[in-house]
Amino acid sequence: MRDRTGEWVDDDQDDVHVCERGWLDRDEDQPRPCPTCRPWLLERPPRRPTREELDAYGARHLARA
Repeated sequence: MRDRTGEWVDDDQDDVHVCERGWLDRDEDQPRPCPTCRPWLLERPPRRPTREELDAYGARHLARA
């Protein structure tokens, strides 16, 4: 039997899960990583601030000084 991606799936496998090459809702704007295939992607790392955020922080910081 084949899964949604065309990969062969053994009918006797107990750990079969539904994902599309490691992603859930792959066609959405922000696909979610599969917790079984890609558990390291579940936690999002902190993002770097944008230039606008840095400029706004600098202006606030200088106003207090």
